[in-house]
Amino acid sequence: MESKKASASLIASTYFTSLSEVNGLVCNSEPTRATMNQREQQKQATRMALSEAAIDLFCEHGVEATRVEDIAASVGVTPRTFFLHFPTKHAAAFPDHEERVQSFIASLDELSAVEHPIEALKQTVLAGIRTITSSSLRRKRYQLLRSIPEFAGIDIVHDLDYEAAIIDHLTTPASNSGPVSADEMFAARNTASSILGLSRSALTTWAEFPDFDPVRAIEEGLDALLLKPSECR
Repeated sequence: MESKKASASLIASTYFTSLSEVNGLVCNSEPTRATMNQREQQKQATRMALSEAAIDLFCEHGVEATRVEDIAASVGVTPRTFFLHFPTKHAAAFPDHEERVQSFIASLDELSAVEHPIEALKQTVLAGIRTITSSSLRRKRYQLLRSIPEFAGIDIVHDLDYEAAIIDHLTTPASNSGPVSADEMFAARNTASSILGLSRSALTTWAEFPDFDPVRAIEEGLDALLLKPSECR
């Protein structure tokens, strides 16, 4: 059983392993580094460098005092190049949301082929949290979330994509045998929102208290929140 769980954890972690990393900021993307041409690699590197510079400047000077020109200049590019990557300076703090959601869904899909959906969900969530907490830059971003309403709002909107993915994952087995009932949909929505609330609480606490272990906290929270596969129908 432990070997099976370790294998599941490894599968999940592969979807959150950096394929393009600039100074610790992780971003998953397709195609992989091996098949990306030089131009694509440079574009990705510039995007991540702009994001890193933006977060550092936001932390040092505040968002309002930081101009797009400042972010671009710190990376050695023009504001026009900045806007090729991000529509606003706030967006630069969230450079890889779409890629991470796709990685999350891919992990759920692959793990579900070998694990119970509940175990697949748990391992995927924990793998994502481990990736987040391996980056000092992501810690800075969560510090910003606590103090800047605009960032907190963007993060909440982004969580809707994860919520939809979790709901779909939990209701797919039921939908394969017929229409999803109101009770099944309510349970899936409640589980999804609870997981996201748990993760947000743990990560914002981690951003404030360096000794706090968000992975342990979330794992314990998931154990309390989710039924064990043997308890599921």
